Amino acid sequence: MPEQRRLRVLTVGTGWDSSAGGIATVNRELSIGLAQAGHDVTAWIPEPIEDRHPDVDIRWPTNPPVKVEPGDSSGAKLAKHRQMLLSGEGLPEHVDIIVGHAKFTGDLAQQLREQYYPTAKVVDMVHSSTEEGDRSRNGDGIGADQKAAAQLERMKGADLVVGVGPIITEEAERSAQRDRVQLNVHEMIPGITAQEPPMYRDSQYRYEILMMGRMDDPLKGAPEAVKMVKELRDRGVPAHLVIRGVPADKLQEQQVQVNEESDNSVRLRPYSVDPADLQRDLNGADLVLMPSHTEGFGLVASEAAGAGVPVLMSQNTTGMGMFLNDASRVPPELGKDSTITQGPRNTQAWADRIQGVLQNLPAERERALGLREHLTNNYSWKAAGENMVAAVEKLNTLPKTQEQATLQMATAGLAAPGSDKSLGKGATTTSVSQLSERNSTKQGPER
Repeated sequence: MPEQRRLRVLTVGTGWDSSAGGIATVNRELSIGLAQAGHDVTAWIPEPIEDRHPDVDIRWPTNPPVKVEPGDSSGAKLAKHRQMLLSGEGLPEHVDIIVGHAKFTGDLAQQLREQYYPTAKVVDMVHSSTEEGDRSRNGDGIGADQKAAAQLERMKGADLVVGVGPIITEEAERSAQRDRVQLNVHEMIPGITAQEPPMYRDSQYRYEILMMGRMDDPLKGAPEAVKMVKELRDRGVPAHLVIRGVPADKLQEQQVQVNEESDNSVRLRPYSVDPADLQRDLNGADLVLMPSHTEGFGLVASEAAGAGVPVLMSQNTTGMGMFLNDASRVPPELGKDSTITQGPRNTQAWADRIQGVLQNLPAERERALGLREHLTNNYSWKAAGENMVAAVEKLNTLPKTQEQATLQMATAGLAAPGSDKSLGKGATTTSVSQLSERNSTKQGPER
């Protein structure tokens, strides 16, 4: 890839560490990857933290308009965080690219551009499917359509839409196609970080299958996974299932219930964002299962792949599964056997595949290590950041000099960050309809 010019990037996140959720995790790793690629990166988060990173300037509002109180509900906390992120005090003076995240901070990124950085390009990262989420979770097609319409309006205000994985990227493109809207769309494959593979024993009598994630979400497929393992036990396969991600206040009740359903073959563990907990889970696993009914990408599966643990997911309902089946990016002998064509409701078919993996573990572990090497060598967060910036640069609309940016800001009558002045009603932004053509890019292996 040609050497990129050093740009000033502002990433707008909901927090820094993983306790703030998956959006915070992706925003943190992307920020670090962009910095590793040589860019000047500021991570803009709502509340102060003690952690620092040597390559990323982590900032938060120095004089926020509101403060989060201990008794605030999650909804109230999110609303306050959004207000705090719009505060100008603490922001860097100059920014070329602003990265927001869908309904969480995507619109805030656009507002920050309008208020402080009129020449900056806005990137809207889309992580999940508005079309499938509510429909699959509770059958609410009307709500799903409303969310999809709101998402399209937000995407129209961005200079570049980034879909996390092939499913989300295609959905963004189809949404634009449906309404005859031109969007610049780029697909990002999240970086896959190498972790130490498990230290396997020479022999074993039983098999451990692992699921990770928020198990209070019905889309993750936990009930189906329990049925799969029960089927394996009925066939005489000595397997048990570990489910990491059960709400702590429901753990005991659900363990008693699942004991009856599975003949005591399932072990529930509380939800955790502690990397040590997750690493221990991976260390003990023979197979990581991701039987999601719908999954935008599947960071759980990518973490397992980065650790060289065999993994199984649907190739049609998960972005990671679709990616692994793309022979132009992952050699079929490494990726294809990590997927299954059937959805998770076909528990018999899944049990068949799981049994095949467990009965051929030495070869499956060797393949998983090969997949780990390919993914970690070709799909890093640095590469993800470089490819995203290249897609922005392709638009050829970034200011060439800071003098141009200052002149444009003065012409628009905009205040610098930290001021209480905001964009007046007469100011304009570039409309999607003004774009000459749709730009769609796909992230391939590093070159």
